[in-house]
Amino acid sequence: MLTQTVASPRSSPPVTPVVQRPTRKPSLLTIGEAAFAVYALLFFSGGMLTLLGSSALFSLMRYSIMGISGVLVAIRWKRSLAVAQKGGLLWLLLLMMCFSIFWSIYPATSYYSIKGQIIPYSLFCVYFASRFEMRHQLRLFGTALAITAFFSLVYALLFPSVGVHVSPINGEVAWRGIYVDKNAFSGMGTITLLVYFVLSLYNSNKLEKQIARVGVAATICLILLSASLTGLIVFLVLLTCLLVFTRYRWQGKRTVLVSDILLFVLLFGLGFIIIYWFDITTALGKDPTMSSRTTIWAGTMEHIWQRPWLGYGLEAFWQDHNPKAVEVGRVVHRNFVPGHSHNGVIEIWLDIGLVGLFLFFAGYLSTAILAFKRAYRASQPEDFWPLAMVLLMLFYNITEAWSYKQGNFFWVIYMITFLSVRVWPRQSST
Repeated sequence: MLTQTVASPRSSPPVTPVVQRPTRKPSLLTIGEAAFAVYALLFFSGGMLTLLGSSALFSLMRYSIMGISGVLVAIRWKRSLAVAQKGGLLWLLLLMMCFSIFWSIYPATSYYSIKGQIIPYSLFCVYFASRFEMRHQLRLFGTALAITAFFSLVYALLFPSVGVHVSPINGEVAWRGIYVDKNAFSGMGTITLLVYFVLSLYNSNKLEKQIARVGVAATICLILLSASLTGLIVFLVLLTCLLVFTRYRWQGKRTVLVSDILLFVLLFGLGFIIIYWFDITTALGKDPTMSSRTTIWAGTMEHIWQRPWLGYGLEAFWQDHNPKAVEVGRVVHRNFVPGHSHNGVIEIWLDIGLVGLFLFFAGYLSTAILAFKRAYRASQPEDFWPLAMVLLMLFYNITEAWSYKQGNFFWVIYMITFLSVRVWPRQSST
């Protein structure tokens, strides 16, 4: 008699048929929220200040973002609260900025920054990080940055009085687009490059990947027109780091060996540049002081040690009527007051002292650790984004104050990344 053997459910589990869900069209609310996000990102990019000045329309944009963000946070209060609870070190840093009004040398300036900058972008960042998963965030960043790049091109070509920057010190002519100067233009170009480059990594969406590659090529051209090599150099360093990381992750001892070799090469290269900095820059026809940055750093450090622990107050130091800022600027050029110190660490130290600097680095390092863990087994573009962002913050803050200057696009995206890497799972859906 033949006996039929039936497989046990444990050894052969039933196969669940894959049911492809129909693609739903986005609702008007979804489209409206995406449009609002792009609108806010355009404002935080800094280009609107150049175009509108300190006008009523500019103020309307600022407070409309704060109001709408507040309403949307309240509507999704449970999700918003859950996201906000992940930002402990970030909120401590922001509270430190707010409390600095009590020891600020210019309390009115600090108060304006708290009211006009900290509150609006904090509300927006909580909303944005809670509403959009990380792939969607990258797409919205890319959309906003593409718009700013387009208008920068238009203004440089059609309205050169606005879109072209002439240095008050040496008369150098360079593109600045819709930004305050060529360095701001180059900085925004760098973050645009990074967004599009990350979107081109491991992207199964072929159309999105091709658009991202075109965006990378176009943005490189714009950065070259800015005559500021800082942005391009930073991007090339970031590109090298990310390519090496993506090539050698998951490979155990081989990864350690390659990392050690690269670290040795980088340290050797850094030492060579430091020793021969004057000769290298002079041979290239450049200023060894990096457009007087080193002079500004030296002058600023003298004043930092006068108030090292709590600083001078939020955005209080670099005021035209501050004798200490005038003293620093006079060393560079007559009647010149820098807008900032051109260094992120120095800027934090100036504003909120060593206490604030400690809070910033504690939050930054914890975010960097989470970013490395996420990128180590990445399979989607958004899994690389937090790592790319923390590396950008590290490298760009050597010669600019992008990590901290209030109302800055870099700082807004850093806040969003700080929250998002803690709330959105790895390999989020596309």
